[in-house]
Amino acid sequence: TQIRSTVGALLLEARLDSPAMQVADWEDLRTLIGPQLAAKKARLEWGCDVESALGLPAHMVRQLVLNLLLNAAKAVEVGGRVTLWAAATGRNLTVRLSNSGQHVPAEATERLFEPYSAEDEPIPGRGYGLGLWVSYQIVTQLGGAISASSAPGHTVFEVVLPHAEARDARTKAVSY
Repeated sequence: TQIRSTVGALLLEARLDSPAMQVADWEDLRTLIGPQLAAKKARLEWGCDVESALGLPAHMVRQLVLNLLLNAAKAVEVGGRVTLWAAATGRNLTVRLSNSGQHVPAEATERLFEPYSAEDEPIPGRGYGLGLWVSYQIVTQLGGAISASSAPGHTVFEVVLPHAEARDARTKAVSY
């Protein structure tokens, strides 16, 4: 309960003063994950079809996508592949992230987005899994949805977030 309250307060704070997600934020994410993938000699396939600012708080979206990228980098096997595809279509941002590494057993999929309990042991090399719980909290706060599917050699996370129409920075709001 204490963790939930603390994270909720931090997410709310980040949302209040965060600038909109920019195209450059996507390149920053790509740069940030590079060393982890290079250490595993893993290939990054990057498809980002976001050409303008989105009406989504950059700090929250960056944290969400970085959490998913870090999980993929931990799970991918040496010489494997991590794929990110992001697109702003209509009023939604869709992010699909997959890796060719360890799969998540079906019985564990149900609990992927839950925080650990006192009885849980850390997963060697992967920690307690709070990153997915934080990701779920961000998605929920932004009114979106997150899902996961996994089969041997292929795990996919998909996030759909509603966003405000992309805004031209030169346009001023008019009050009546």
